[in-house]
Amino acid sequence: MCIRDRYMGLGIVHRFVNGFIGRIWSMQYKMYKEIGKLVAKSQRLFIFTGSGVSAPSNIPPYNGPKGLWEVPPTQIIDPMNNLTKHRLDFNQKPIWNWVRAYRTFLADARPNPAHEAILRLQEHYTRLGRELTLATQSLDGLHALLMSRSEVLSPSGPKKVGEPQYGFVDDLIELHGNLNYMSCLDECHASLYDIPHGLKENEVPKCPQCEQPMRPHMLLYDEYYSEYRQKSNTMMNKALGADCMLVIATSLRTQLPYALVYEHVDEGKTTVEINTEKVINMEMKNMHHITEPCEKAVPLLVEEIISSSS
Repeated sequence: MCIRDRYMGLGIVHRFVNGFIGRIWSMQYKMYKEIGKLVAKSQRLFIFTGSGVSAPSNIPPYNGPKGLWEVPPTQIIDPMNNLTKHRLDFNQKPIWNWVRAYRTFLADARPNPAHEAILRLQEHYTRLGRELTLATQSLDGLHALLMSRSEVLSPSGPKKVGEPQYGFVDDLIELHGNLNYMSCLDECHASLYDIPHGLKENEVPKCPQCEQPMRPHMLLYDEYYSEYRQKSNTMMNKALGADCMLVIATSLRTQLPYALVYEHVDEGKTTVEINTEKVINMEMKNMHHITEPCEKAVPLLVEEIISSSS
């Protein structure tokens, strides 16, 4: 075969590959546009994110071969029996050492495109006068960081230490807590305080009011959800009353989120799952799956939702 024929053959292959990729992109664009139009109709949107939403920010999710339980420095044997209130009551050092290790991930973590796109959608819904509730399983506080800085969502700015509800953000449910904060283990008061930077190994912070040990602001494995700390009743009411739900980067391994999501799907309401692998194994008329990384899929979908509802 002469050189000319070889180049002609390569040109045909090149055009075929480009055409194939173009068709795939056209199909994806159509999918995002159609799902975006459906979501844009919602008046009461509920968004649920798992710890995977922060994986692009270099914060490992809980589960999986590269999850928090499996790799140093947060590797822990049997977290269901070691990260418990029972153990915390008798010895605070192991859990605070784990929190100290986890917070090494937070030092350089920044919100990623998925966090930022969700914030744009929250602001958009606020301007439209519609209801949007965000619930997350992540412990890193990146959603809260963005929301507290938004002039649309928090026009008065972040709350200050000592103010009521310091550490909480309106319209955000941090279901498992936020490891930027701590509270009194003896519950001598309801306030949250910032976890100090530079905690040393085996160091246990003390309550500024009663001098008793502090506890990290996280739901431990033997604790129940409560309205007091996790806004669990608010979450149930908002999720059950939503007409559309986005489920993003979660394995749905905890009972309450699992039950609320499947109840929503079973009622035939519009549900969109964004996960690299399908988790919700229900094929209903209004169930939609986007199997792509959240940092890519969420901005694309949000762009279509906003353009379809403006």
